[in-house]
Amino acid sequence: MNIIALLLLVYWVNSAWALVEMSGFHCMMRHSMRMNRRVHGPPQKSAPPFEFHFLDSDGQKTSYYEPGKIYTVRLVGFVHYRGLLLQSRLTNENGFLLGSLKGGRFIETPAWSNYGIRLQECDLRALTADSVTHSDDSRKFITQLEWTSDKDVGAIQFMLTIAEEDEIYWERWRPRSGFIQPGSFRGKKITIINEVFTDEQAAMRLADTPITAENRSTIVKKPNGTAIFNRPPPNAVRQLLPSGGQVDVDASPPLIIFNRLSRTAQINQHLLRTFLRSLSLY
Repeated sequence: MNIIALLLLVYWVNSAWALVEMSGFHCMMRHSMRMNRRVHGPPQKSAPPFEFHFLDSDGQKTSYYEPGKIYTVRLVGFVHYRGLLLQSRLTNENGFLLGSLKGGRFIETPAWSNYGIRLQECDLRALTADSVTHSDDSRKFITQLEWTSDKDVGAIQFMLTIAEEDEIYWERWRPRSGFIQPGSFRGKKITIINEVFTDEQAAMRLADTPITAENRSTIVKKPNGTAIFNRPPPNAVRQLLPSGGQVDVDASPPLIIFNRLSRTAQINQHLLRTFLRSLSLY
């Protein structure tokens, strides 16, 4: 084998284990976060083999942010990944995405070159710093960067598309730990449907499920006003408590209907409490 053939073989082997988008994902997927099916095939349906952490200045996990403070965002892979697209998306208080709107910004530092990441700059007239992609297609196992918001922009969902290889990737991943609420939401009773993190269309169908007398009979009253159901929760809903803790409650329509009222009708708190009292939940 001559030297030219050897070099071609080395080049072919290296290119076989590389991404087409070697220096970052194209701006065409900035809003959809969906990869080109013709090039990459369909996304993986399995649970993403990654962990996502949102940490405060003390390195502690938190589900809240305060305007002006700097937080650490960390992605850890149990398999390697070569490419990623990370964005901080705006949601309503129940976790439903507000289109492709984004909020907050990532803080670029010299450490980014070590992690092989860069800002996804798609509009040079407005550098929003709310979208990060890879700068090279090297094998990565951890990505860490800083994020902040100059003002209260409401709830935030960190959403990711991660490519292990060209035809192995996870798309529009919404980690539960990446759902972050502003400090102004502390003490607010907010219903979160678990499906909102895995299948938003299914979550919306659940939110629109009508209330029935049978379901109403399963409710028991709690001193703190939190609705808990007698049956074990086969499809649990996450209820955020004022203390910041969480309790799993049954995904029955009575609880879901409250989510629909706060999500679509946007009624004020007084009217919602009046409605709850009519069902003897308060």
